[in-house]
Amino acid sequence: MSWTVAPETVATGYGASVIDFVAVSGGLTFTAGQTLGFVTVQTKGDDAYVGSPSFSLAAQAYPHIEIRMAVSAGNLAQVYFITASDQNYNEAKVLPFSVRADGQFHTYTLDMSTVATWVETISQIRIDPTNARGSVRIDYIRILP
Repeated sequence: MSWTVAPETVATGYGASVIDFVAVSGGLTFTAGQTLGFVTVQTKGDDAYVGSPSFSLAAQAYPHIEIRMAVSAGNLAQVYFITASDQNYNEAKVLPFSVRADGQFHTYTLDMSTVATWVETISQIRIDPTNARGSVRIDYIRILP
């Protein structure tokens, strides 16, 4: 399964800034690396996020998430997820990680198997790309074996 968005997508807002992804076939990958290369999100608060559509993926077979993004402010990002048996985003299903807020693209590789609740079937993910107001550019988000 692959997710793509229009190459010039820009989202702004406070809190629930959600980009609507489009599901396609293949390996599980979100990518906006087309002609212009990335999605831009201008956060107006400290809790903006981008979220996926629903999907079905065995957690044990796909324990890694790779995100290539650039952030201009903040120092913390988070990946939340929903499972087939627990349809709510919550603090039991999250992996926080440090980000470099220098406006340059960096690749973050996350081992989701370190989160005890990354089990069974994963059905949706949500990325909180920064904990501050600023600009975020996302090149891709991949869920990998």
